[in-house]
Amino acid sequence: MATLEEAKARLAKASQRFHDTEIKWQPSLWDSSDFGLQPQGNDLFGNIFSNIFGTRPLSPPAPRIFSQRDAPRALRACFDVLYALGSRSTDANETLAYAAAMDAVSTELDFIAERRLLSRTKEYAPFTAAFKSAAKTLKEAKAKADELAQNLGLAADVLTAFSKIIAVV
Repeated sequence: MATLEEAKARLAKASQRFHDTEIKWQPSLWDSSDFGLQPQGNDLFGNIFSNIFGTRPLSPPAPRIFSQRDAPRALRACFDVLYALGSRSTDANETLAYAAAMDAVSTELDFIAERRLLSRTKEYAPFTAAFKSAAKTLKEAKAKADELAQNLGLAADVLTAFSKIIAVV
């Protein structure tokens, strides 16, 4: 059984690992490039229409999905929430659970970046077993974050992004 001080040290180590992962993949995770995406040139009707009228025909907007490209920012939000909860926790076991979940978030982020899984058109679903196994802790963290939203001092967009990633776990 770990003491609270040991759990806080483990949380700090998990935090450092996440930051190291972010730094390792800068700027590829946060720039505007779309890795592996090719221009959509297969639309014969659209190409003909564009050549004649100089514009593409109106089409309904593509449905907004939570894409692979959205995942790194949502994982960052996930880390922010876990760290905020872990920092305020006074229970060693709870703090250790947050640290383990932060490690799973780091593993997922590293996997996504390493394999350039950052498509805007492909829906995001968790890739790593570590992230999938952290689902219970993440869902409990979401419930606690919703309850303590004001006290955590996290921006609404962070909590929204965290909610989106929890929905797909």
